[in-house]
Amino acid sequence: MEALGAAISLAEACHATLVALALLRVKGKRSRQGPRLEDVMEANNFLEAVRWKAARAGVSTEGFQVLTAEVGQSLDVLIKQFSCSGIVLLVREGQGILLSTDDIVGCLHLGHCTSYLVQLPAKRRPQLNSLFKRLFSFASGPRRRSGSPSGEPTTSPLASRSQEPGHDETQEEEAIGQAEDVAEDERMQSHD
Repeated sequence: MEALGAAISLAEACHATLVALALLRVKGKRSRQGPRLEDVMEANNFLEAVRWKAARAGVSTEGFQVLTAEVGQSLDVLIKQFSCSGIVLLVREGQGILLSTDDIVGCLHLGHCTSYLVQLPAKRRPQLNSLFKRLFSFASGPRRRSGSPSGEPTTSPLASRSQEPGHDETQEEEAIGQAEDVAEDERMQSHD
């Protein structure tokens, strides 16, 4: 959904109609085998998500399913047919989003319109984050000193700040979120 949000934001900023294409790959031009039912259903869901999200942002849309054996050639024809002024291409960590990386490279060579290459921020690795949190919470849990006469718990030097008295994790998370929003705004402005 982040990729859709980026495309819709760009269309909104340019006061443009977003033409969403659900490309359904087929084996070849002469192949009698059509797309799989699952692919058609996924394409319908994609186009519906674009319509719904764009309507919430006040962006007009057009959506089409396209059967193709050659993505670049089909996009070239459609760009001319719809008189598109630009094409939005999305990547994250050097990998194509919604299109393969090879298809994106091919689209960059289309000369009929402007290519908007949008770099999405890297995804956080929730599995690693939760693993580290569990590891540190285990390592930093309250411990009793065997030699302590009072038997009071002591804090490990590995203890996270979240165990400090008066520490509020929600404030820290809000600050990180605001910093990410500012960074995203700066990235979007630099692409304009």
